[in-house]
Amino acid sequence: MVIKILENKKSASNYSEILLKYRYSILIRTILTMAKSDCFQFKQFKIYHDRSAMKVGTDGVLLGAWADIVGAKRILDLGCGTGLIALMLAQRSASDCKIVGVEIEENAYCQALDNVAISPWSARVTIYHQSMQQFCRQSSQRFDLIVANPPYFESASQCRDQSRETARYVGDLSHLDWLLAAENCLSVKGKIQFVLPFQAGICLQQQLSATSSKLCCTEVCHVITKEGKMPQRMLLTFAFLANKTSPKQSELTIYDQQHCYHSDVIPMFKPFYLKL
Repeated sequence: MVIKILENKKSASNYSEILLKYRYSILIRTILTMAKSDCFQFKQFKIYHDRSAMKVGTDGVLLGAWADIVGAKRILDLGCGTGLIALMLAQRSASDCKIVGVEIEENAYCQALDNVAISPWSARVTIYHQSMQQFCRQSSQRFDLIVANPPYFESASQCRDQSRETARYVGDLSHLDWLLAAENCLSVKGKIQFVLPFQAGICLQQQLSATSSKLCCTEVCHVITKEGKMPQRMLLTFAFLANKTSPKQSELTIYDQQHCYHSDVIPMFKPFYLKL
């Protein structure tokens, strides 16, 4: 491009000026591209995630859009990352609903604080820098809704980056550990809702049934990434039930055959995504 411009110019001074402008335009485009990738813009809020290992992703958006907020006055987001789900629930919930996020990874915690501070709901959302176990063990609060997008890698070899490993490596804590910790903070009529890989969701249900916990899986939603494919994710609801029953079954498809958003999720995602 620069050579072609040079051929059309008569002086070296003009060329130097053009080259400088060209380099400046490249720099501006690079900065804009970096800025765009460092921030995910939703309709009513932004999520900056450049300092966090875990970026805005489908799992978090799914849970934030799907979670049952009806009647919830206190909501807890365990392992809140940069605050995505907490802010989605703040947007969806009543103005008197209080939301607490808990995050152990320092960079994600700091970025969650920043994202909450610039959101319209900073007065309703509080972020704590603690481990999930410590918070649930020490807190005297009881929550009507507890949500989590917990770690799911079973092998450290699948997760090389240390901060990403903190966010996504199961390590010594199983999904059952997460669930039973959340149970300590759940109100009598409250709900716990998780998003997990499909097989991990099946495993969690089996593990729970083998415990003495009074929690019961009340709803299972199979999430299909593309129409015609097998489910890859599972959305689960747990609650206290005197008599255990089979969970309600449902299904969601994210993309249709043309790789456009499926009618299942458009009503869920439309309040958040700019292009819907």
